[in-house]
Amino acid sequence: MRRRSWTSLRRSRKPLLRNFYMVFHPPTLFLGFVGFSVPMAFALAALVDGNLDSGWLAAQRPWILFAWLFLSIGNILGMVWAYEELGWGGYWGWDPVENASFMPWLTATALVHSCMAEERRGIMRRWNILLLVFTFQLIIFGTFLTRSGVIESVHAFAGATTGPYFLGLMIASGVLPIVLIFVRMFALAPKRSISSMLSREWALLVGNWVFLAATVFVLVATMMPLFSELFSGEKITLTPAFFNRWMVPIGLVVLGLMGMCAIMGWRGQKSNESFGLFALPVFVGVLAGTGSVFFGSLRPDLGGPMSFAPAISIGLVALVVAGLARSFRLTILESGKSGHTPGRIRRRFGGQLVHLAMVLMFVGFTGSGFTQEVQGSMGPGDHMNVAGYRIGFNGLRWDRDFEREAVFADLDLRDPGGKTMGVFSPARFVYHSHPGQPTSEVVIKTDLAGDLFLILGETDETRGRAVIRAVVNPLVVWIWLGGVLLVLGTLVAFIRPGVFMAVLEMKRETRSRYAGAVVVIGTVLVAALVAGLVKNLPAAIAVVGALTLLAAIHQLAGALGGLTRGGGGR
Repeated sequence: MRRRSWTSLRRSRKPLLRNFYMVFHPPTLFLGFVGFSVPMAFALAALVDGNLDSGWLAAQRPWILFAWLFLSIGNILGMVWAYEELGWGGYWGWDPVENASFMPWLTATALVHSCMAEERRGIMRRWNILLLVFTFQLIIFGTFLTRSGVIESVHAFAGATTGPYFLGLMIASGVLPIVLIFVRMFALAPKRSISSMLSREWALLVGNWVFLAATVFVLVATMMPLFSELFSGEKITLTPAFFNRWMVPIGLVVLGLMGMCAIMGWRGQKSNESFGLFALPVFVGVLAGTGSVFFGSLRPDLGGPMSFAPAISIGLVALVVAGLARSFRLTILESGKSGHTPGRIRRRFGGQLVHLAMVLMFVGFTGSGFTQEVQGSMGPGDHMNVAGYRIGFNGLRWDRDFEREAVFADLDLRDPGGKTMGVFSPARFVYHSHPGQPTSEVVIKTDLAGDLFLILGETDETRGRAVIRAVVNPLVVWIWLGGVLLVLGTLVAFIRPGVFMAVLEMKRETRSRYAGAVVVIGTVLVAALVAGLVKNLPAAIAVVGALTLLAAIHQLAGALGGLTRGGGGR
């Protein structure tokens, strides 16, 4: 059989997948999915064995954080890919397969917070088991959506026939845990009750219900085309506007709960103490929200209650920042006191960094309420304006090589002050291997205030005219900065500094213990970097996936060997 070259394999890929971020998006998402199988296995073992104290959960906390981190990275990289590659001017379109990776992230985020309540207070034990089961089931369900063909998506695998197998796996792996949870219901009873509504425990409990409600909503709305066709014979697809109408308020509730958790402590406070804790953050939030109204944060064009969403979001962001500032101060002060272990202080600081990262991302999400766009057919010498930018159309030009045909639109761009920014050229590519799948090669001009997004639409070669769409997306870069800080904060909470110090000191026992892992991680990173630089995307995904799988098998074999030796075969 003739062996296909990597070049021909790359050419066979869909044009939309020939993007740098596609080197990393599937492997990171895959690691997030697979990572949850480890705590799920231990939870199932605890249910079968009946040993349901908090020890198993504390031991699995690193695995839960590891899986949640890579699930977060995978979703963020998917947002960047959609923003740069799909050419519609946004980063999240509520596509069914986007939702398939977002739903387990919602339940996993609730799990990360709920685990702390069990470790600190011995509560939410049933919640933790259920959230872990839900997360694992949603991961399999997401894979089923992608591979079954029951939904239409730019992410779905065309012609995939493995959907029924994943559906069977989802049923088989879901029945046993649910039955065991009912059997162990009394053994999973909390050790104590929530004593106050003005406590962090209560805020976490409300957060669990909010995340679960968001998951159920996204699940039902995603499956609406299938449900509507099944019961009425007519396929109804819900628009992104419908999702936003419901998910924006839910997101604002989550933002508010994040502020409450930053302000309140465990076991709650007395009413007179609570007033002092809430007074300053609430004052700052109300002042910022109402003050923003005078600068145009009310958006009647969004329609109905959504008109107030940007102002409410600005107020809540200010509230959370004020609460986090106090929380950071307390962490710094308590780090020098006795009775506070360095590990707990480090985890608290890492969690606060992650919450700050989410605040930065909400700043970017708030900017979407102020998006401006204009579209028109332009010929040589024409110009149009958007948000103060002046866009002049110089003309079309064509290019062709062995791989694709391309048409470029040369646009002369001037900033709101009238200064020339240069000539920018959005394009449309048609690959010879996929003539029916043209791609938009957009131009994105980024700064901290926002992005100018230039898109080339339909072209008229005979008249030299083209449809140009310009979108100004305020504050988008803060989403990506928040994603970077999220990763750093999780690493601070996840990795013990002693490991780095031991590696730097080059102790013999440390070298022998971590040498294999360091070599594997270094190999994977180098392979990903090299593959990304040459943009051989199918090869990169295959190499990174294979190396990661081998590393996982090696580590799993070592872990099983250690458990067998330490537990007498049990």
